[in-house]
Amino acid sequence: MRARKSASATRGTALLGLSALALVWTACSGGEPERGTGETVQPPATPAPASVTPARYVTDMAFVGFGAGAPAAVFRFRHDVAASDLARRYRVWVLRGSAWDTALSLSDTLPVPRAGWRVLPGGGLRIMAGDGGAIGGLVLRAGSSSFGLQPGRVLDEWTSPTGQRSRLALASWAAGPEPASGLLFERREARPYELPPPRTLEESLVVTDGAGNGLLVLRDAGDENPDRSATTAYTWIGGVGARWSEVEARRDSAGAGPPGWRIDVPEAGLAASLRSGAAAADDPAVSDSTTTDAGVRVYVLKGTLRLHGSTRPARGVAIRARGP
Repeated sequence: MRARKSASATRGTALLGLSALALVWTACSGGEPERGTGETVQPPATPAPASVTPARYVTDMAFVGFGAGAPAAVFRFRHDVAASDLARRYRVWVLRGSAWDTALSLSDTLPVPRAGWRVLPGGGLRIMAGDGGAIGGLVLRAGSSSFGLQPGRVLDEWTSPTGQRSRLALASWAAGPEPASGLLFERREARPYELPPPRTLEESLVVTDGAGNGLLVLRDAGDENPDRSATTAYTWIGGVGARWSEVEARRDSAGAGPPGWRIDVPEAGLAASLRSGAAAADDPAVSDSTTTDAGVRVYVLKGTLRLHGSTRPARGVAIRARGP
């Protein structure tokens, strides 16, 4: 069996309230505040090189809670770094029932070119910095959106296609008196502009059921035939994590309608049948002028997850996007 299993662990992860995150933010903040506060942008505390390589940095995150009514959200943080400034485009989509709501849409330019990997606060977004510039937690207070997201136990880590670390973790979501737990997928990628833009279309599916089980499927699909792509699955079943390389993933479309997926991981005793709703957007504000077919599409998924012969309702999100 080609799988790497972690030790058994409880499904619980530390729950985080909005007030706790806000207190940590107050104690640890650094970076760009909301405009009009009178504060100034602080550069990273780590030593910086004498020059900056023009490059694009992207951090994508997807959270799906356990259970039919649990929250789900997709985060996309993009930095375009030049010699003297950093242009950022942040988008956050939150699932409201069966539709996506754009909870954050932020585009501006800051004089901090060496903060390529640091997601910076602004527009109601507050960030707790983790090791190596990773996101240790965040709070978003913007319009009707008010929630906190706290990554917990890391279930698996690996290297993304451009050489950065990505991870699958348990996480908690706080948006009121009843916090929720779920799975969080975070991918980090970067590309110097001197390198050619990627041709690869990346697909990420995060799926959970109401019993605390979950699945992440990653497909780096080629342009010519995306169904003949390399596929890896990461599972969290019964409190045990595993990685699988023998995965069958088939994408199908019902005519002109949104796509569906069928996932089989035979050695894990797992199969998923998923249909998607309408995309959140092919958002022109996050389009990439240096790559073809740019932008990102975010889908809500509904279907079933079969584990060792037992079938349960499942839900999740699918993201289709080009690399940086």
